[in-house]
Amino acid sequence: MKLVEKTYDEKPRKGYSLLSEIGITCVNCQIDLLYIIKVLQIEETNKIQAVCPRCGESSFITTIKGKCFTSPGPNMTIKDARTSLEKNYYKTVVELIECQT
Repeated sequence: MKLVEKTYDEKPRKGYSLLSEIGITCVNCQIDLLYIIKVLQIEETNKIQAVCPRCGESSFITTIKGKCFTSPGPNMTIKDARTSLEKNYYKTVVELIECQT
C-alpha cells in the first residue's frame, strides 16, 4: 500500500471566531439572562432585549454591530425569540424560562 501525502492550500479560512461576549442582566433582579456571542464583524446591526422569567421585566436593549449568536444564562432556557426587521437593524426580543435544578 502506498501512502498519499495530502497538501492543503494556505488560503485564509472563512468562518466565525469568537470576537466578544456580552452578558445581559435583568434590570430589576440583576440575574444573568442571556449571553450574546459576537462572531463576525460586519455592518449588520442587531438590537437584543431579554425578558426576565422571575419578574417579567425587560432588560436594557443591547446593540451589537456584527453577526452574533445568543446563549441562555445559568439555569435558563430560551422559550421564544422574536426577530423583526426595523428601519436599518434587526430587533430580537428573547423570552426565557427558569429551569428547575
